[in-house]
Amino acid sequence: MGNEDPGGCNAENNEGVLLCLQCHRVQRPSAHLVYTCSRVNSLHESGEEAIRKGNLPDAVSLLRNAIQIGSKVYLPENQYFLRVRDTLARALADSGDYENCTLELQECLQFMEQRYGPESIELAHEFLKYSEVLELAAAVNDRDQVFWLMEASFMSLGTVL
Repeated sequence: MGNEDPGGCNAENNEGVLLCLQCHRVQRPSAHLVYTCSRVNSLHESGEEAIRKGNLPDAVSLLRNAIQIGSKVYLPENQYFLRVRDTLARALADSGDYENCTLELQECLQFMEQRYGPESIELAHEFLKYSEVLELAAAVNDRDQVFWLMEASFMSLGTVL
């Protein structure tokens, strides 16, 4: 993994401390936590590689697995974990699954707002990606489906908007 572990766990020598959100104690990362973070990082890297190779079904599967495992150790608004979710959204968009892509981006929008605030440039950038996906969906799908996506999107994003 090297010195720059994007997953947030230094798996090579267990340096650093973490705050446990259950017991509120500061402690060294457990072997299980280090392993889980490494596994998420490995799945994310494999998913990105599958995207580069054009193997989108495998990429989606790997990235969904990374999110499922990562949700046990990362806060939803963790920067690295948001990047994993964003990679999944990209794979879904590339495969033409705009409905699931918009659902994933809706999750990202909510967590981006929690992390950066409602008037942040980061949230604005996420909205830009979201609108681009809606545009792509409109270009390849019938109007009724796109209107349904937009309506469902705005209803679920009510707290963000």
